[in-house]
Amino acid sequence: MKKSVFHNIADKGLENFCKKCWETQNLYTKYYSGNFDYLNDNTLDVAKANLSKFFFILDFNNLSNDIKNLSQILDFDNDKFVTRNKKNYNPPVNKDLKIIETYNNYDIMLYNHLKKIN
Repeated sequence: MKKSVFHNIADKGLENFCKKCWETQNLYTKYYSGNFDYLNDNTLDVAKANLSKFFFILDFNNLSNDIKNLSQILDFDNDKFVTRNKKNYNPPVNKDLKIIETYNNYDIMLYNHLKKIN
Protein backbone atom coordinates (compact mmCIF):
# COMPACT_ATOMS: atom_id res chain seq x y z
CA MET A 1 0.00 0.00 0.00
CA LYS A 2 1.38 3.35 -0.99
CA LYS A 3 0.31 4.96 2.29
CA SER A 4 2.37 2.50 4.33
CA VAL A 5 5.49 3.81 6.03
CA PHE A 6 7.46 0.95 4.50
CA HIS A 7 6.13 1.27 0.94
CA ASN A 8 9.34 2.74 -0.49
CA ILE A 9 11.44 0.06 1.17
CA ALA A 10 9.15 -2.78 0.09
CA ASP A 11 8.87 -1.37 -3.41
CA LYS A 12 12.57 -2.21 -3.88
CA GLY A 13 11.98 -5.91 -3.31
CA LEU A 14 11.49 -8.47 -0.57
CA GLU A 15 15.18 -8.75 0.31
CA ASN A 16 15.50 -4.99 0.73
CA PHE A 17 12.34 -4.97 2.84
CA CYS A 18 13.60 -7.77 5.10
CA LYS A 19 17.02 -6.17 5.40
CA LYS A 20 15.85 -2.61 6.18
CA CYS A 21 12.70 -3.20 8.24
CA TRP A 22 13.37 -4.38 11.79
CA GLU A 23 9.81 -5.73 12.10
CA THR A 24 10.64 -8.40 9.52
CA GLN A 25 13.55 -9.80 11.52
CA ASN A 26 12.79 -12.40 14.21
CA LEU A 27 9.97 -10.35 15.69
CA TYR A 28 8.39 -13.20 17.66
CA THR A 29 11.67 -14.03 19.36
CA LYS A 30 12.10 -10.35 20.16
CA TYR A 31 8.59 -10.03 21.60
CA TYR A 32 8.64 -13.19 23.67
CA SER A 33 12.16 -12.61 25.00
CA GLY A 34 11.62 -8.91 25.65
CA ASN A 35 14.94 -8.19 23.92
CA PHE A 36 14.73 -5.97 20.86
CA ASP A 37 18.42 -5.11 20.64
CA TYR A 38 20.53 -8.19 20.03
CA LEU A 39 19.52 -11.79 19.38
CA ASN A 40 21.52 -14.86 20.28
CA ASP A 41 20.89 -18.38 21.58
CA ASN A 42 20.28 -17.04 25.09
CA THR A 43 17.58 -14.71 23.76
CA LEU A 44 15.94 -17.70 22.09
CA ASP A 45 16.08 -19.64 25.38
CA VAL A 46 14.39 -16.73 27.19
CA ALA A 47 11.63 -16.65 24.55
CA LYS A 48 11.13 -20.42 24.92
CA ALA A 49 10.99 -20.13 28.71
CA ASN A 50 8.48 -17.28 28.55
CA LEU A 51 6.27 -19.16 26.09
CA SER A 52 6.34 -22.24 28.33
CA LYS A 53 4.38 -20.18 30.88
CA PHE A 54 1.47 -19.70 28.48
CA PHE A 55 -1.62 -21.75 29.26
CA PHE A 56 -2.30 -22.55 25.61
CA ILE A 57 -0.81 -21.47 22.30
CA LEU A 58 -2.92 -21.58 19.15
CA ASP A 59 -1.23 -22.67 15.95
CA PHE A 60 -2.90 -20.89 13.04
CA ASN A 61 -1.86 -23.74 10.75
CA ASN A 62 -4.05 -25.97 12.90
CA LEU A 63 -6.53 -23.40 14.18
CA SER A 64 -9.77 -25.37 14.02
CA ASN A 65 -8.28 -28.34 15.88
CA ASP A 66 -6.57 -26.11 18.42
CA ILE A 67 -9.84 -24.30 19.14
CA LYS A 68 -11.53 -27.67 19.58
CA ASN A 69 -8.79 -28.84 21.97
CA LEU A 70 -8.86 -25.61 23.97
CA SER A 71 -12.65 -25.76 24.15
CA GLN A 72 -12.45 -29.26 25.61
CA ILE A 73 -9.86 -28.19 28.17
CA LEU A 74 -12.01 -25.22 29.22
CA ASP A 75 -15.25 -27.21 28.97
CA PHE A 76 -16.74 -24.81 26.41
CA ASP A 77 -19.32 -25.72 23.85
CA ASN A 78 -17.10 -26.05 20.78
CA ASP A 79 -20.00 -25.65 18.35
CA LYS A 80 -20.22 -21.94 19.16
CA PHE A 81 -16.70 -21.27 17.87
CA VAL A 82 -16.44 -21.28 14.12
CA THR A 83 -13.48 -20.19 12.03
CA ARG A 84 -15.12 -17.84 9.56
CA ASN A 85 -12.28 -15.86 8.10
CA LYS A 86 -10.68 -18.55 5.98
CA LYS A 87 -8.46 -17.36 3.18
CA ASN A 88 -6.52 -19.28 0.60
CA TYR A 89 -3.16 -17.73 -0.07
CA ASN A 90 -0.58 -18.67 -2.62
CA PRO A 91 2.51 -19.86 -0.78
CA PRO A 92 5.69 -17.86 -1.36
CA VAL A 93 8.05 -19.14 -4.03
CA ASN A 94 11.26 -20.86 -2.84
CA LYS A 95 13.42 -17.81 -3.62
CA ASP A 96 11.26 -15.63 -1.36
CA LEU A 97 11.14 -18.30 1.36
CA LYS A 98 14.94 -18.38 1.44
CA ILE A 99 15.05 -14.61 1.90
CA ILE A 100 12.48 -14.75 4.71
CA GLU A 101 14.33 -17.63 6.38
CA THR A 102 17.62 -15.70 6.24
CA TYR A 103 16.18 -12.86 8.30
CA ASN A 104 14.08 -15.01 10.67
CA ASN A 105 16.27 -17.91 11.75
CA TYR A 106 15.49 -17.46 15.45
CA ASP A 107 11.75 -17.26 14.81
CA ILE A 108 11.97 -20.48 12.81
CA MET A 109 13.82 -22.21 15.66
CA LEU A 110 11.22 -20.91 18.11
CA TYR A 111 8.35 -22.15 15.93
CA ASN A 112 9.97 -25.57 15.52
CA HIS A 113 10.41 -25.77 19.30
CA LEU A 114 6.72 -24.98 19.83
CA LYS A 115 5.67 -27.60 17.30
CA LYS A 116 7.71 -30.21 19.19
CA ILE A 117 6.22 -29.45 22.59
CA ASN A 118 2.59 -29.14 21.49
